[in-house]
Amino acid sequence: METATIQKITSYLQFKLGYETFTFNVRYVINILEMQKITSVPKTPEEVKGVINLRGKILPVIDLRLKMQMTSMEVTPNTCILVLEVPNNEGTLHIGAMVDSVTGVYEFQDEQIKEPPTTDVTGGNFIKGIIQQENRLILVPDIKSLFTGRDIETIEHLNNNQ
Repeated sequence: METATIQKITSYLQFKLGYETFTFNVRYVINILEMQKITSVPKTPEEVKGVINLRGKILPVIDLRLKMQMTSMEVTPNTCILVLEVPNNEGTLHIGAMVDSVTGVYEFQDEQIKEPPTTDVTGGNFIKGIIQQENRLILVPDIKSLFTGRDIETIEHLNNNQ
């Protein structure tokens, strides 16, 4: 008698930064907002674009291009803000992440996510996997490694000053 192999399938939100495609597990994505006016906050890191009011709460917004050491983005009609729930030591933080565009939600089996090369070519230590979809590669950032240290301190500081 054959035993069935259960394959775990997970949904991922795909987005573009320049010509590159990235994807976050949907469990971290709370909402997708149209681009809106962002209020700058002095003395914050360059990638922190400022804050927005989201239903009465202050939401820090980070330019994901700058966070990933890419060139700054030009805001277009497709630019949007992903509202992310980022795990940290005390629970979770909500962060707005500016992206060039959202391309859709796709399902992938865990085994479709391949380990990235172990060199610094994969963006420090925040790329946890690569998915091949048709004839292109999709980068899978580790959201916990992407937002660490100085980012968390800055975001907590902005959240505490509400």
